[in-house]
Amino acid sequence: MNDAAIAFERASRALSDPSTRQSAEQTLLDLRRRPDARETAKSVLAHAHAKDALFQAAATFRVAALRDWGALDDAARKSLREFALQWTLERTDADRVVRNQMSATRAVFMKRACVDADDSAKMAMLAECEGTVRAKSGEGSSSSDARTIGLEVFAAVVSEFAPG
Repeated sequence: MNDAAIAFERASRALSDPSTRQSAEQTLLDLRRRPDARETAKSVLAHAHAKDALFQAAATFRVAALRDWGALDDAARKSLREFALQWTLERTDADRVVRNQMSATRAVFMKRACVDADDSAKMAMLAECEGTVRAKSGEGSSSSDARTIGLEVFAAVVSEFAPG
């Protein structure tokens, strides 16, 4: 992990200590504002195991990606959606609250992409998501976890698109 990812993890741990909470919050906010916040969050998501660090990284990944969305091309946007879904399906060991955060992140990315998409592109995004979940569901002993997590992902998508 790079220095920013290490600082991110330290600050996430420091949130639980009242004496360091304020400086930890400031550090996380500063890291979230950095131009490389998405990549830092992805690094933390890829390497960390602590629930607090993973949760904060998921939130940062979402905020930074949405902040940069307008400047990204279609391939980069698709990559963000794929990363969120793959992470959610592959990290079955992650705490449920973190998986739910990443499922919600995938749903928000999908909804944001639909703003600029025609009906066929929207259906293609849903089919792509379904195909990934189905493929992961067919892989060995983790297939039950993948199906359950896949349902969580689709529940987040439905919730994100629900009116009100």
